[in-house]
Amino acid sequence: MPSLPGSPEVPCIRCGERVAGLPWGARCRACDVERTRRARRISRRISLVACLITAAVLGLGQPVATSSRVWVAVGTLATYLLTHLIVMRVALEFLPD
Repeated sequence: MPSLPGSPEVPCIRCGERVAGLPWGARCRACDVERTRRARRISRRISLVACLITAAVLGLGQPVATSSRVWVAVGTLATYLLTHLIVMRVALEFLPD
């Protein structure tokens, strides 16, 4: 529930800074940005590892032809993007404050 315009400022649950218009039990903008930054860093690392594994598996299993290289590249890029989105969402849910 957001705080009312005339009500006192609400403290952030992580840092305790009082912010006007912040819902009760929420984080302030700075804490939210820091949490997203940490989740993004974790997501990039895990996605890169998954991408390299996918490229190795697909690259070694395909014949050397132009069309197969394109599909390996598409599969690797799709793996990176999907893994990044999934890990980002999971990290935001489970990262401790």
